[in-house]
Amino acid sequence: NVIITGNFDNWEKKIQMDKDPLTNIFISRILLPINQKIIYKFVVDGIWQNDPMLPEEIDMQGNKNNV
Repeated sequence: NVIITGNFDNWEKKIQMDKDPLTNIFISRILLPINQKIIYKFVVDGIWQNDPMLPEEIDMQGNKNNV
Protein backbone atom coordinates (compact mmCIF):
# COMPACT_ATOMS: atom_id res chain seq x y z
CA ASN A 1 0.00 0.00 0.00
CA VAL A 2 1.67 3.23 -1.21
CA ILE A 3 0.16 6.71 -1.08
CA ILE A 4 1.71 9.95 -2.31
CA THR A 5 0.69 13.12 -0.50
CA GLY A 6 1.90 16.69 -0.24
CA ASN A 7 1.00 20.33 -0.59
CA PHE A 8 -0.91 19.49 -3.80
CA ASP A 9 -3.60 17.56 -1.81
CA ASN A 10 -3.23 19.43 1.51
CA TRP A 11 -1.42 16.39 2.97
CA GLU A 12 -4.72 14.48 3.05
CA LYS A 13 -3.23 11.13 1.91
CA LYS A 14 -5.82 10.64 -0.84
CA ILE A 15 -3.72 9.56 -3.82
CA GLN A 16 -3.17 5.81 -3.95
CA MET A 17 -0.29 4.62 -6.12
CA ASP A 18 -0.60 1.49 -8.27
CA LYS A 19 2.12 -1.11 -8.73
CA ASP A 20 3.05 -1.72 -12.35
CA PRO A 21 3.14 -5.52 -12.72
CA LEU A 22 5.89 -5.39 -15.34
CA THR A 23 8.33 -3.11 -13.52
CA ASN A 24 7.22 -3.46 -9.86
CA ILE A 25 7.34 0.35 -9.69
CA PHE A 26 4.51 2.25 -8.00
CA ILE A 27 2.99 4.93 -10.24
CA SER A 28 0.26 7.57 -10.13
CA ARG A 29 -0.76 10.35 -12.50
CA ILE A 30 -1.36 13.66 -10.75
CA LEU A 31 -2.32 17.06 -12.14
CA LEU A 32 0.01 19.54 -10.46
CA PRO A 33 -0.18 23.34 -10.40
CA ILE A 34 2.25 25.28 -12.55
CA ASN A 35 4.70 27.69 -10.86
CA GLN A 36 4.31 26.16 -7.41
CA LYS A 37 6.98 24.32 -5.46
CA ILE A 38 5.77 20.74 -4.97
CA ILE A 39 6.51 19.29 -1.54
CA TYR A 40 5.62 15.65 -0.97
CA LYS A 41 6.14 12.37 0.86
CA PHE A 42 5.12 8.76 0.47
CA VAL A 43 3.12 6.75 2.99
CA VAL A 44 4.18 3.10 2.63
CA ASP A 45 2.10 0.63 4.64
CA GLY A 46 1.21 3.46 7.03
CA ILE A 47 4.79 4.74 7.47
CA TRP A 48 5.81 8.19 6.20
CA GLN A 49 8.86 7.97 3.89
CA ASN A 50 10.92 10.07 1.51
CA ASP A 51 12.66 8.93 -1.63
CA PRO A 52 16.34 9.31 -0.63
CA MET A 53 17.35 9.41 -4.32
CA LEU A 54 15.41 12.65 -4.89
CA PRO A 55 15.95 16.19 -3.52
CA GLU A 56 14.86 16.80 0.06
CA GLU A 57 14.48 19.81 2.30
CA ILE A 58 13.49 20.39 5.91
CA ASP A 59 10.32 22.40 6.54
CA MET A 60 9.66 24.91 9.34
CA GLN A 61 8.38 22.12 11.63
CA GLY A 62 11.58 20.11 11.16
CA ASN A 63 10.07 17.52 8.79
CA LYS A 64 12.20 16.28 5.92
CA ASN A 65 10.23 16.19 2.64
CA ASN A 66 10.94 15.59 -1.02
CA VAL A 67 10.71 18.61 -3.33
